[in-house]
Amino acid sequence: MIQSDTRHNFSSTNMETSGEFNQLCNQLFECQCACWAWQGAYATQADRNMQLCTEIEQLRSLVDAQQMRIAHVTKENQRLNLLMGHLMPRDVGPYCNMNAGSNEGDGEIGETEKSEVVERLETIVELSDGSSNTSQSE
Repeated sequence: MIQSDTRHNFSSTNMETSGEFNQLCNQLFECQCACWAWQGAYATQADRNMQLCTEIEQLRSLVDAQQMRIAHVTKENQRLNLLMGHLMPRDVGPYCNMNAGSNEGDGEIGETEKSEVVERLETIVELSDGSSNTSQSE
């Protein structure tokens, strides 16, 4: 009888140990699954961080390109304002009617002013050709 009680105790202990072992195995598996999930989440976050860094670099490049365009447009605007300043009527002088008819003096003044305007326009064309060549080489 003592032997049968011992076997029963041994087998009962063995079952308890086996149950605890299974429980520990299940807990270990759950921990391992949780670990894999965290690793996956970490990898996903790392991928997202790299993607964000790439997007930030692209945005910086776009900002740099836009700033260059703004600088170019500003420079071109200044050049056009300068040209427009040369073309303003105040630079040409008083209005002269070329059809004055009886007064030859007015006609001569008109021709003189006309040649001055032509000279200024030629100068403007030369300046604009030089400016456009400079801006193209940049």
